[in-house]
Amino acid sequence: MEEQLEELFPFLRDPKQEVRKLAVEHVLSFSTSQQFIPVFEKSKKTVVRDLKKLLTDAPLVAHDALKSLINLSLNAPILTELRDESYLITLVTLTVVPTSVLADLACMALSNATKGSEIAAMLVKGRKKGGKTTSHVAALVDVFVKGEGKKYNLKAEFNFLANVFANVTVTSEGRALFLAEPPTQQGTETPVPLLADLAPFVEHPDIIRRGGVISTIKNCLFDISSHPSLLSPSGPYNLIPRLLLPLAGPEDLSEDPQSLDLPPELQLLEPTKAREPDPVLRRMLVECLLLLATTREGRDVMRGCATYLVIREAHMVETVEAVSEEMEKVVDFLMRDEEDEGDGGRGKGAQD
Repeated sequence: MEEQLEELFPFLRDPKQEVRKLAVEHVLSFSTSQQFIPVFEKSKKTVVRDLKKLLTDAPLVAHDALKSLINLSLNAPILTELRDESYLITLVTLTVVPTSVLADLACMALSNATKGSEIAAMLVKGRKKGGKTTSHVAALVDVFVKGEGKKYNLKAEFNFLANVFANVTVTSEGRALFLAEPPTQQGTETPVPLLADLAPFVEHPDIIRRGGVISTIKNCLFDISSHPSLLSPSGPYNLIPRLLLPLAGPEDLSEDPQSLDLPPELQLLEPTKAREPDPVLRRMLVECLLLLATTREGRDVMRGCATYLVIREAHMVETVEAVSEEMEKVVDFLMRDEEDEGDGGRGKGAQD
């Protein structure tokens, strides 16, 4: 079978479309099996080059070529052949065009590609054309927000873009881009930072979308200088209620005096209110709170929002030890003695 696969590769560039279509169908079926990955690795330069060219072919051919590239990009040596700007631009174009039938597949391909720092850096850098720089990331955030529930493209939901944003914000440049205050244009609404556009999706029904957004928020929280803006109730984020709401349950807390301090978003919750069901995401939400608790200002804001009350109730019903341990760390921060004011506002014993 390995020899048959190698003999198949040249047909990807056959002048007849029906031959290319048949060839890429077979390549796609082989790309799903680890048994044949060494064959792809051996011819990776030509195979990847030919598959990328097929992305502009007839829709069915392009579909199978893109699915093949998604499968193959899970292999690190083959991924190196995908780290070029032309491939990135093709994927971004396939994502943002409203009539694209390959938009969701392009999102998946971007998710895999941006695991490599080079493509992530290219995405952050954007594209210079005619003396102006076009932001790829801003365009992707725009369709991610507008396209939820197939409102932008009837063939796409764009959920996998959340993983792209998470990959990009692993880098300091990516975090800076998502946290940057965009310029205000006269006669238009005041724009908000890219991260503020994503924050409302922390409770989205789709686990890929909300998980990628939570991961993006966590990455951005490593920029300590951004915490005051992220914490401000009057700012574009008001992040504490966003993080606490998925951790809150249906308990009636009205008899607890601290409940008066709960943000409006966490008061009078429905009896059917459910907590985040995925333990990995629950832990990530708590880790976000831990990062905010590394500054005195963060701890004070969290205390003022009755964060302890929400964490206490969540801890009582938590069944995963790793999540419980992270909750206990948050409580330790909130219950600490803040007498030492001589540490630049970070508080005694704050973690780095």
